[in-house]
Amino acid sequence: MNLTKVHYMGNEKAWNEIDVAEGNDVLLTADITFEELLKIIGDVDGDGEITASDALAMRKYLSGRTTAEGINIDLADAFEDGRINAKDLLVIKKILAQ
Repeated sequence: MNLTKVHYMGNEKAWNEIDVAEGNDVLLTADITFEELLKIIGDVDGDGEITASDALAMRKYLSGRTTAEGINIDLADAFEDGRINAKDLLVIKKILAQ
């Protein structure tokens, strides 16, 4: 089989968690494109849910320890005011406290 392109309905993190069965090694070298099924405001690490890792990623971004490449900037504006700041981190923490 000469598979060169795969369109995956999910994110890259989910794809990387899939075990490729023997005989399907061609998937390891194919060009993979991803399509997020659901975008959740505040899910800055893109794993499909808001967790403590999102709060940690936001804290690192806000403190300058990581760049915007380290988070999904489109989903980081949890306060929905058009800016990425401590208010967004607060919203994420409130969601986690529920």
